[in-house]
Amino acid sequence: MNLPAKWRDQLVAAGGGRFQYGRAVIQLEGKLTRTLTFGGGSGAAIEPPPPRSTKRALLVGIKYSRGRRLDGPVNDVRFMKMLLTDKFKFPPDSILVLTDDEDERDPAMRPTMANIRRGMRWLVEGCTSGDSLVFHFSGHGGKVIIQERVYKTICALDGEIKDDEINRTIVGPLVNGVTLHAIVDSCHSDTILDLANICTIRRSGRHEWEDYKRRGTRGGRAILISGGSDRQDAYEYGSYGGLVLGALTTAIFAAAMTEPRPLTYGRLLAAVKVNVHDIRGGRGRMPTDVTMVNNYSGVLAPQMPSSDQFDINRTNFTL
Repeated sequence: MNLPAKWRDQLVAAGGGRFQYGRAVIQLEGKLTRTLTFGGGSGAAIEPPPPRSTKRALLVGIKYSRGRRLDGPVNDVRFMKMLLTDKFKFPPDSILVLTDDEDERDPAMRPTMANIRRGMRWLVEGCTSGDSLVFHFSGHGGKVIIQERVYKTICALDGEIKDDEINRTIVGPLVNGVTLHAIVDSCHSDTILDLANICTIRRSGRHEWEDYKRRGTRGGRAILISGGSDRQDAYEYGSYGGLVLGALTTAIFAAAMTEPRPLTYGRLLAAVKVNVHDIRGGRGRMPTDVTMVNNYSGVLAPQMPSSDQFDINRTNFTL
């Protein structure tokens, strides 16, 4: 599959190289650089768009220059932004990006706890029926035990944000007709939104929902596609050189871009599972001198919790 000329132009303007995954091919000229940008410089200040936008997204990618450094999250955010703007028609000014990229000089755009909290509040502020909201996080996930209760967390630059706070901030306010998709490429993430139901795909291909009787929304729908279960720890695999990406984000990007027919949630999960399996086995058909995929989420198969139960094989996936 050849990408639209506009996508190629955005990439060529940033540098050269080649990215290939499955049927998705991005051909660049020259050398691929670390500062590759899609639809806007990573160092440019991004003003929060007005809450009236019907499509809004908060994208967070953290490399962590100290401690357990990751090389893929900033690239994950860039790929996710391209997917949202070109595939799902999100207005570029309705996407708030927070990264610790070296080129990001604006303190308000750094993924600190305060800025992530601000971004989450902005994401759901004034949401009304028909809104499509996206929260994407690529980085480390963790666990915090307080008085014998285990909280799952996302790791900001300066601390951790617990699952119950994330639920209160971006799940609880969702009113009827609003849909939130959260894509979390981190370990310990399958309950990071504290959603009431978890969908399990059996070996037969049939799906089953399990009700955890957690807090819900105000009538809206929240769906999480996560990179790792609570029992999985982060690890890395593969060494293909060049551009580094996260396994879950790469698998979703490839599945959403290359499917010729309307994509149901069932087919999305199946495609992502196959893509992750191919990556783990080194069969991602990515040039060995260009691409490296890190599984810092520890994902073996995608997890999909939701605020409500629905037929994943008859419901189309869209953002």
